[in-house]
Amino acid sequence: MNLIGIALEAAIYLPNDIEEDIETLEYFDTLREHILECITCVIHALKDMNKTELFNDYVQGVLNFITKINHDSYNPSFVY
Repeated sequence: MNLIGIALEAAIYLPNDIEEDIETLEYFDTLREHILECITCVIHALKDMNKTELFNDYVQGVLNFITKINHDSYNPSFVY
């Protein structure tokens, strides 16, 4: 989960000069989707093992990530 936390931070950041590079923008969109899929798998695995409490320390970070990327004013060229 520590690696996923690092990936969450990286997935919301893009350098300013890359906004016109469509391939890189698409890469980051795909990265965000895959991170969310990974988190979903982790939650399901923890649920199956009856150890969902292991995810408690990461809930706020995941919610912050989801909130940022779904906000109308989200601009992937900088971190809030």
